Amino acid sequence: ESTRRVAAVRRRLTDLELDALVVTAPENTRYLSGFSGTLGYLVISGAGAEILGDSRYWLQMEAEAPGFTLVRSVASSGLLALLADHLKRLGPRRVGFESQHLTVDQHRRLGGSLTPDVALVPTAGLVEELRMLKTPHEVELLRQVA
Repeated sequence: ESTRRVAAVRRRLTDLELDALVVTAPENTRYLSGFSGTLGYLVISGAGAEILGDSRYWLQMEAEAPGFTLVRSVASSGLLALLADHLKRLGPRRVGFESQHLTVDQHRRLGGSLTPDVALVPTAGLVEELRMLKTPHEVELLRQVA
């Protein structure tokens, strides 16, 4: 299921001319990766799908998000610094972010940590639109709980 969902995100990235998408909303992180924790970011690009987290969540991330590469933070500098370092390594030029879930302060700090040629592009509802489309299996699960 995760593979299909990530492929759908990648199609949207192509449509929006984005090199990568940063997913910060816990409900969207869970939908795309299966990770049920509250502190983790996803980076989805044409080249890969990564989940970023600190040591408190590594085992849970490995168990719940097997289709994602775990990017581990061992520094006390925080998840946002890990995200900035990871984006620098990936080298995207246009990075989408969930504008409804990233605070102004987080946006300012992230943008200030990246090189000037990297554009942070706000997106709204990109993953939420995908979440509205239900597979037959999801429809059946909804019927069972109704």
